[in-house]
Amino acid sequence: MNKRSLAIIAVALLILGAGIAWIASNIERYTRHVDDGATVDVILNPWYAAQALLDQQQKESHRSFNLHPVLEKLKPYDALVLFNSSTIGNPATRQKLMDWMHGGGHLIVTAQEEWDFDSESADPFLDSFGIRFYYQEEEYDDDYEEEYPEDAAFDEMPESVNESAALESTDTESVTEQTEESEAGQSCAFIDYDDLFEVTWNQDILLIESLGGYTLDDEYDEAIRTGESWPNALLQYQVGAGKLTVLMDPTIWHNDRIGDYDHAFLLWQLVKQDDIIWFVSSNESENLLGILWRTAPYLLIGLGFTILIWGWRRWVRFGPLIPEPSNEHRQWLEHIEAATRFDWNHHQGQTMVDQLRQDIQQIMSRHHNLSYSQNQAEWLELLTQRCKLNQQQIQESMTQPSPHREHPWMELISQLQIIRNAL
Repeated sequence: MNKRSLAIIAVALLILGAGIAWIASNIERYTRHVDDGATVDVILNPWYAAQALLDQQQKESHRSFNLHPVLEKLKPYDALVLFNSSTIGNPATRQKLMDWMHGGGHLIVTAQEEWDFDSESADPFLDSFGIRFYYQEEEYDDDYEEEYPEDAAFDEMPESVNESAALESTDTESVTEQTEESEAGQSCAFIDYDDLFEVTWNQDILLIESLGGYTLDDEYDEAIRTGESWPNALLQYQVGAGKLTVLMDPTIWHNDRIGDYDHAFLLWQLVKQDDIIWFVSSNESENLLGILWRTAPYLLIGLGFTILIWGWRRWVRFGPLIPEPSNEHRQWLEHIEAATRFDWNHHQGQTMVDQLRQDIQQIMSRHHNLSYSQNQAEWLELLTQRCKLNQQQIQESMTQPSPHREHPWMELISQLQIIRNAL
């Protein structure tokens, strides 16, 4: 290798090294996070976040869209979070839940039916515990008048006094508005306190969302826990060895709300002593097909296959198929057969036989001057030469009585027509 080649290699290596150094000094590393949205499991499971929270706390949890299959799997000291869209109207279901709670189960249920003060009834299941769920707007107004009598008296003053008082407070209000605007400019979080409820739990004050304007009332004073505030958003009762917890809005534990306020903390406080937590989205009565599928799935599968096989056999043809008629012209005998079949179906068999025999005799008499009764031998010999039938067949065709069966009658008609056409 000469010096020139070495110089070229050295220059190439220098250029390559300089390029690598430049790329290394100018390259920029970054991480890109792509949000593909919620997975199918999250979309189909409104309790996914709640189950993830319990899984972090090493708590086993399950979900279902129907209460009845879960009732068979519940064990003592489990917790059932029931998002009931209506009252538990089935007496058998109510009794099963009561027996399970007496054995140590914990039922978390929603108050759905508003208390009717006229009939003094609402939800049969919750009525037995003395739970009253109602709208208390009127009580709000009464409490407001009792706590702020000055404001109520101010509302009852004459308009002239109110106007003078309003003029005197104009300057003060302007200063207050400026202060409030400056404070609002520094904050961007606004809370609708109409739906926020305080719940005191082990000396901790929790904030949870619920139905604004509504409250839960313990009529019999038998609740072991309440929200300890008014309006009240939670009641808990001791039922044998188990518990019953009543809320107004269990959707606070859905995926899009469990992270708000103290919703997740309240869920953990309620179920941390339970073994397995079940989230159920409906308590509607199970339909007949659902019951059969749950109790006898193999029977339904067998019945379905039986129906399929019966339907398949029902529409399958039995025996040979009749070939489709060809487009070729019919032969002369086929026309004869079709015409004779038509006469036979219309009960004209004897008439047609007599007519054909008469035609044959007239043709023989007119063209050959032969009579069947007088010149029978010559008559038969001539027909034998013309129609290629033997004398016995011709004689039987002209003398035998008309058959009473279709096939022999059609053969007789066919022979008579062959004789007539041959003449």
